[in-house]
Amino acid sequence: MLKLLINEWKSLPKAARRYIIYMTLTTPPLFIWILVPYLMLRVGISVAEAGAIISLASACAAGINYLIGRYLDYADPVKVMALICFIEGTSYMIYYEGFLMRLVALVVTAAVIERLARGLYVVYPVYEYDAYPEDRREKAFMIHNLIPFASQLITYPLIGLLISSLSLKDQISSVIAFSITSFALGALALVIVPSIGRRKLGVGGGGGLGRGVPKGLVRVVLALLLLGLGTELTPTIALTYLFMNIARNPLLSMALYEALASLPVVVASLYMLRLSPRKGYLLVITGMSLIAIGDLILGFTELVLIALGVALIESLGYALMDPYLMDTLFANIPKERRGEVLGAISGIRRLLCIAGPAVAGFLASINPHIPFIVASATVFIATAVVSSEVRARVEAKVG
Repeated sequence: MLKLLINEWKSLPKAARRYIIYMTLTTPPLFIWILVPYLMLRVGISVAEAGAIISLASACAAGINYLIGRYLDYADPVKVMALICFIEGTSYMIYYEGFLMRLVALVVTAAVIERLARGLYVVYPVYEYDAYPEDRREKAFMIHNLIPFASQLITYPLIGLLISSLSLKDQISSVIAFSITSFALGALALVIVPSIGRRKLGVGGGGGLGRGVPKGLVRVVLALLLLGLGTELTPTIALTYLFMNIARNPLLSMALYEALASLPVVVASLYMLRLSPRKGYLLVITGMSLIAIGDLILGFTELVLIALGVALIESLGYALMDPYLMDTLFANIPKERRGEVLGAISGIRRLLCIAGPAVAGFLASINPHIPFIVASATVFIATAVVSSEVRARVEAKVG
């Protein structure tokens, strides 16, 4: 399998290889996505308040993104990647001050700035659309998943063990290290990720899907949005709150959860490199079903070991689903409307980001398990919606 991976790696274009290396380097610092919600709850913010803060931040950031979108809609994706890191690094510094001083206003400000950066994340699929060769795109996504998740598997337990052993004050201080790292990664993007020229990113929302869009694309997009809704109903703040209710060491448990989540992706992606595209339909349906089942288990379990086991189930589902689902999406997007469509998807996802955390926080305040039960139902519906389009794409590719 290793030889196959090396051969597949060598066959990728330079831009794709450099981009995957960069994504691998950015993976360990994403532990901050666990740390920030954990610190919110530790400094006295309730889960309902934390959800409301994240939703408020998303709403403010969406408005700002709309205003600046016209200036970034046509831009060099690499420069936008660097900008994302610089914005996020700034938000982490403000988080540090907010947690240290117990000032909710600063926490809200930091969350707004962080969400502003996430509004630019449409740059990543735009870059992948150009960098990953169309005839082997699913293989590129398998490698795209494999290597960064291998990094997560190794680094997250170490980071979690280290930070969980610190006092609360020192845990807050560790946010500074993540801020500095983010600035460094922004500079690194400009050095190692090849530019593919200015592209229409759709940061401002990309208009709408508009007329003349294939019905198949509408179904794929609807399924992706339902998946996104499921994700937004189980944000990190909800998962963290669940672990704070069932685990003795919530931060370390979260680190182990995310590390375990990377293991099936690494193993399955290696195996899937050998599979025929004919298996694509079965892999997508099985993968999405596993994610829904995992959410359902979290909706009822009170045992940490079972909750950690869900990480294996859901990440296996993601590994099976993602390459062929993304290939199905990209195959249905006309090249001349790439930025518009991806921007529209990003814009709708931002709307979900606005409401999702507040709803999740409210549901979790009633019972920590409820958000996961609702998310499970949403993912099951998404599976039914997208099944026919995945089948059609697989048949077209192999036939």
